[in-house]
Amino acid sequence: MYKELVVGDKTYKLRLTTMALLNIEKALGYNPISLFINMSMDSIPKLKDLLIVFHGMLQPLQHGITFEDACNIFDEYSEEGHTQFDLIPLFMDVFVDGGFLQSDEEEEDNSKNA
Repeated sequence: MYKELVVGDKTYKLRLTTMALLNIEKALGYNPISLFINMSMDSIPKLKDLLIVFHGMLQPLQHGITFEDACNIFDEYSEEGHTQFDLIPLFMDVFVDGGFLQSDEEEEDNSKNA
């Protein structure tokens, strides 16, 4: 399972595996899920942290992409009129697909069954 990100004429497949998540966590020095759980207007994730997550999500299916490549992809994405905030819902979906977060629907189902 993966999500696609189209930038220019290229499509990138984003996937989160356990190993990819561990590598992201090592690079950040903390659990990347906290980037999204603790996010508010007072606590906006650093661009570098988001790019580390992005790079990690590219690794499972886009072999050989370096961190610099990920930054260049983001530059092109930005030139198309997007911002780092546009990536956050996509990243959340990748975390859900990887089994690391529950979707809103799953959370609602679990609260109804409790």
